[in-house]
Amino acid sequence: MKKKIINVGIIGLGVGLYHYRAYINNKSVRVTSVCDFDSKKYSMINNSNIKYYKDYKKLILDKNVDLVSIASYDHDHYKQIILSLKNNKHVFVEKPICLNLKELEHINNLKKTKKLIYFSSNLNLRTEKLFQNIRKDIQSHKFGKIINIQASYLWGRASKIDKTWRNKKNNYSFILASGTHMIDLINWLVRDYPDVVYVASSKNSPKKFKFDLDDFINITFKYKNGLIVNIFLNALSAHPHFHSLGIFGTQKTFNRNINSNHIINKTKKGYKTIDRAHNSFNNKNLLINNFKDKIQKKNKFDLISYKEIYYLMKICFACIESSKKSKKIKIKYK
Repeated sequence: MKKKIINVGIIGLGVGLYHYRAYINNKSVRVTSVCDFDSKKYSMINNSNIKYYKDYKKLILDKNVDLVSIASYDHDHYKQIILSLKNNKHVFVEKPICLNLKELEHINNLKKTKKLIYFSSNLNLRTEKLFQNIRKDIQSHKFGKIINIQASYLWGRASKIDKTWRNKKNNYSFILASGTHMIDLINWLVRDYPDVVYVASSKNSPKKFKFDLDDFINITFKYKNGLIVNIFLNALSAHPHFHSLGIFGTQKTFNRNINSNHIINKTKKGYKTIDRAHNSFNNKNLLINNFKDKIQKKNKFDLISYKEIYYLMKICFACIESSKKSKKIKIKYK
């Protein structure tokens, strides 16, 4: 039996343009409508068959839309998710899905009543072939016991925090906006979730910037098996946008930096270093195609489950609590 074409509406035509390009390359998906408060962005679509809405509510309430793809500002995600779920729309949303614990629990309680509605988020570091291979090595115990993982999210986009929507007024958070990527990547790599967290953070942006939030954040997780994870979120340092990663095991170490990826293997004669291919790119198309296949029941494999997204947000809110209280926080998942 031929599967029904999925009609998609896209909210936000900044990052949403990447969503659009991924959808139009898939024959079993049709983009029927887009929404952005800036009507000039509609000209980038260059397709008169696609409806333009200035009001996101009209797009979500459009009976022809099956899936709402949300790429709006962070502080708009929650209300757009709620309206989409209430109207039985599948949801693909940029991270973070919301900005506080109350919003998260509202989404979760509503999602529980929508068993046939699928939900996913753009946690695209999982799609990098390099990281997929590292995950296989971890699961086949080639690293031995993993003692420590260190990761850095080097934003490299200081200009984006000056005179933009990213500010305290809109509850912007580097933990939610950037930390989500690294936290999700590590949980996915080790197939586990941290037990406790401690966060230290500082403000370093110039006074001329209209930005009054912590822009350097040091997150330390401890897992029940003794693993210690250190994640650094760095918004202002002189460095290109990059995700660095170090995995330190008793039999193998992996290091990814701006210049190289390499493995250090422990051997009977000492240590052997092996370079890994450096050009590894994440693939938004893979996430969207997997989500589409899930909706159409073409496969049971889920690149990102709703439970993983929910737990990730619980971890992030524990990080924010730790940062505010300057104390260790036990993470609650239920």
